[in-house]
Amino acid sequence: MKRIILIIILTIAALNVQADGFGYVKFNMAGGTETPFAADGLKITFVDGNAVLTLADGTVSTLNLDNINYFYFTDDPGTVTGLKGDVNNDGEVGIADITALINLLLSDEQISDADLFFRADVNDDNEISIADVTALVNLVLTQ
Repeated sequence: MKRIILIIILTIAALNVQADGFGYVKFNMAGGTETPFAADGLKITFVDGNAVLTLADGTVSTLNLDNINYFYFTDDPGTVTGLKGDVNNDGEVGIADITALINLLLSDEQISDADLFFRADVNDDNEISIADVTALVNLVLTQ
């Protein structure tokens, strides 16, 4: 039922977001992380229990509806800092970051730190998974 209500609200809201003057839609995800998306040209579709967000530039992100706590509209995109792939936050991307990412995945810890989430989501799919480990290994190997 939550999923159906969320789909209806997202659909209606997406139609009106630009008219109301908001620049961003922020999704509060399980674990407390917030993911902003530019509202201008944003298209939201629903496929197999996921919200598929297509930005004006063609970038596509998929959010599992079960992982969305709530969403809201804002003019503040929020900021995240850090070097993509620098999971241990030492200013470098290397083997130690691969180990830190694997340990993070094995801990089943909910990531509430937006900066850590940004650094660990190496493939930019808005979730931390084994796919990020693969992307991080490729990143380290190509340095």
